[in-house]
Amino acid sequence: MFPCGCLGFPIQFLRVSVRVCVCGFLLLPVFVGFSMGICSFAFLTWYFMGEGINTKTMVSLALAFALICVQLLWK
Repeated sequence: MFPCGCLGFPIQFLRVSVRVCVCGFLLLPVFVGFSMGICSFAFLTWYFMGEGINTKTMVSLALAFALICVQLLWK
């Protein structure tokens, strides 16, 4: 049998790691805001500055769309 003191560190480690994971899920709406910012940036630079959609902007829009889909459709 293990003494009770040997189990304290593993239990505390698991408790802290679960708390960090739960707090991490609270940051997920930040990704949606970031994605919407990328989309609005692409649209507004096209509208006001006449810049076209280049490869870099297209990849950014695709990643932003993927982030939004993950947030909305993940079950």
